[in-house]
Amino acid sequence: MDSEQLFALPDEQLLEIIESQDPTVFGESYTIDWGSSRGQGKRIGKMIVGAMSDISIRGKKKYYDLFAKLNLTDLERTEATGFKGIETVRYLKARAAGLDHDYAACFAYDGMKSLRTYNARIG
Repeated sequence: MDSEQLFALPDEQLLEIIESQDPTVFGESYTIDWGSSRGQGKRIGKMIVGAMSDISIRGKKKYYDLFAKLNLTDLERTEATGFKGIETVRYLKARAAGLDHDYAACFAYDGMKSLRTYNARIG
């Protein structure tokens, strides 16, 4: 369903469709190998300086990008990664339901009230 078809539905039905979506559908994991070398410090007088490698990341680390499969512009990605907690989940569910970035962001911030207000303003 596209955004127009979704907005033709009553609020309860639209909310049910959005809430039934899987928020991890656009996610993808990836691995970064940070290497295993330990840098050596340099002795200056009786002190060793520069050997801070004990606190750096080493080895292979796995990360998960929630927005990997979404075709987001740089600005949209910045906005989407700025969501906190439940806002991120609501945004991803709205995108999975078929809403575009702007509508999904409105839903993420304030739910159905904001979504309907935004649609009336631009519609």
